[in-house]
Amino acid sequence: MSFDWTDFLAVADKLISMVADRRLAEGYYRTAIGRAYFAAINFAKYALPQQSLDRCPEDANGHGYVIRQYKNGTSRDHKVVGDDLERLRIIRNKADYRPMWGDAGKQCAAELSRAHRTIERVKNHPL
Repeated sequence: MSFDWTDFLAVADKLISMVADRRLAEGYYRTAIGRAYFAAINFAKYALPQQSLDRCPEDANGHGYVIRQYKNGTSRDHKVVGDDLERLRIIRNKADYRPMWGDAGKQCAAELSRAHRTIERVKNHPL
């Protein structure tokens, strides 16, 4: 049985519901953003046509490859998926690497919502 990448998004949702200790809140939010990104990028990756999936790099370059596949897609929905994946990637990198970074809770809510929308759009508008 293969892994269901949307489980990462369920974990992200669960993480933000567990924020009780305000001292740890930002860590929960930043971790949730990472899980949401990996849910969306991997769901989109494994929804690619087999020929494109076969050419997808198995390293960090694969992220950009998946984003480009959607940005270069034939419909507006494909382009939106590519743009949203790119935005999620940027925010995930900020969450992982920037020590000072605004309102993490607000950003987390926005990016989890973006990840949910992106996965739904991929389901409804495959390449």
